[in-house]
Amino acid sequence: MFQRFPREIRNSPPAHYTVELNSYSKLFRPEKLEKFESGLFEAGNYKWRLVFYPNGNKQDDGDGYISFYLKIDGCNTFSDNWSVRVNYKLFVLYKDNEFLAVQAEGPIRRFDHNKHEWGFGKFLSLDTLNEYLANDTLVLGAEVFVIVSTGRKECVSILKNPDGATTRTWKIPKFSALDDNPRFSQAYTVDERKWYLSSLVRTSTREKFHIFLPLDVLDPAPKRAVFAEFDLLLVDQKRHSNSFKRQ
Repeated sequence: MFQRFPREIRNSPPAHYTVELNSYSKLFRPEKLEKFESGLFEAGNYKWRLVFYPNGNKQDDGDGYISFYLKIDGCNTFSDNWSVRVNYKLFVLYKDNEFLAVQAEGPIRRFDHNKHEWGFGKFLSLDTLNEYLANDTLVLGAEVFVIVSTGRKECVSILKNPDGATTRTWKIPKFSALDDNPRFSQAYTVDERKWYLSSLVRTSTREKFHIFLPLDVLDPAPKRAVFAEFDLLLVDQKRHSNSFKRQ
């Protein structure tokens, strides 16, 4: 059985590497081979190996289990105080095309000059090994995702008093003669962006005007979303007051 680590069964194979251990019963008898290291594979611009103890890593309390680890390679070429943060999963083929994936608690692991390997001393119980052998073959694998900081940052906020924020008035002459074609106000700048109003007038069956009045930002290639708080006012020109308001 497995240790109590997050695990899943899935049909897709490991994304980065698999190794088939054929003639398993002959190769990995207790007196034959204590430890096996796979060939190199690359993931996240680093080179890795899989380290396999067929009869358990005694230094990691692996008696009665298979021990299985991910190891970073080429550490002697790294700079001083190097470290690599990794999210990884280790796999074993269960049956047909179903893989059992095992992931450590707190999935981010740090590989550095003090710790070259991470994995599981009690990966698979020897008592259940036959359940994972098909034609005397054991298939193991790994997915390795290196966490790299890009230095990018985004900040979302509402400015209390953005530059250029003030009340703007848009007078639409000959309003009653307008058709369904949209009209646009003059663009104005608030917080380094240009804004404008557009209007579309429609007439209902009762000959009442319905006005669509959206506020839009004039930016042909926006690099980020813009959030804005604004009021739209319709001025009663007879009483010179704001008789209609939308937020």
